Amino acid sequence: MLTKYRKVELLNTSLLVPKEFSIRRLVRVERKNAKWVVNLQNQGLNSKGFIIFGNSFPYDEFFPDEKIKKLLGHASKFDTEKYILTNDWNPSLVAVRSLMRPKEGEGFNIKEIHTDGLRGFLKGWQKGEAFLREFSIYDREDTQCIAGTIMFIKGYFDENDIHTILSSVEFLKPEEPHQAQDHYENGLKSYKKGDVLQTQFEFANAYVLSPENPDYIFMFAKSLLMNETKNYKHIKDLLEIVLKLKPDHKDAQRLLKELGPKLPKGEKNN
Repeated sequence: MLTKYRKVELLNTSLLVPKEFSIRRLVRVERKNAKWVVNLQNQGLNSKGFIIFGNSFPYDEFFPDEKIKKLLGHASKFDTEKYILTNDWNPSLVAVRSLMRPKEGEGFNIKEIHTDGLRGFLKGWQKGEAFLREFSIYDREDTQCIAGTIMFIKGYFDENDIHTILSSVEFLKPEEPHQAQDHYENGLKSYKKGDVLQTQFEFANAYVLSPENPDYIFMFAKSLLMNETKNYKHIKDLLEIVLKLKPDHKDAQRLLKELGPKLPKGEKNN
C-alpha cells in the first residue's frame, strides 16, 4: 500500500500523501505569526480527492488562550478541543459546535485519535459520493498541532488510506529562516528533474521560511504551473506579491502577462 504514497515535509510537519497529488494552493495567514494552510489535490481534470491542512489550533478564533484559561483553567489544547466536542450541555459552545458540524451530509461522527504518542480527533461524514474527514492531531507536549480535511470520492480512497495518512503524521524539529536557501536550491534541482511534488514542497518551504524573498515566491508560483490543472488565480496572487516586493522583477512581469488570457473572468484586471 505504501507504494502509492510519498512523504512530504512542510516546516515542522511531515506526512504521507498520494504520489499523484500536487499543491493547488498555499496561503500564509498574515495575522498569525508563522501560520499557513496548504491545499493538495490529485492531478487530472477530475477531482477525486484533496487534502487541506495547516498548523493552527482548530478553535483559535473562538477560544484564544486567555478565554480558555478563564473557561477551563489550565488545560491543554487537546483537552480544550475535547471539551468543545463533548460538552453538549454548555450553552456558550452552541455556536462553535454549529460551525463544526456539516450543513449537509449524513452519518456525522467523532472519534479520538491515538497513535505513536500523538493524539487528536477525527470527524467524518458523507455527502453524496464524497466522504469527508476533518482531523486535528497534537504532539506529546501539546505545543504543535496539524488540522485539516481529507475528501475522497467513493472508490478512490477508503478508511485504510485515511488511517495511513493520519498515522504517518510527524512533528519535526522547527527550521530556521536561514534554511530557506537550502530548500530553494533543492527545489531548483527537483525542478530540473520534473519532480512536481518535491519541487513544490521545496519552494513552499523556502517561501514560508523567508516570505520577503521575491525569488523564492516566484519559483513557488512557477512550480504550480507544473500541475496538470493549474490554479491561475493563486499563481497571479503570488506573482503580485513578488512584484510588490520587487517591482522590476522581469520574470514575474513576463509570467503575469502570459497568465492574463488564462485567468478566470473578472480576474484579468484586478
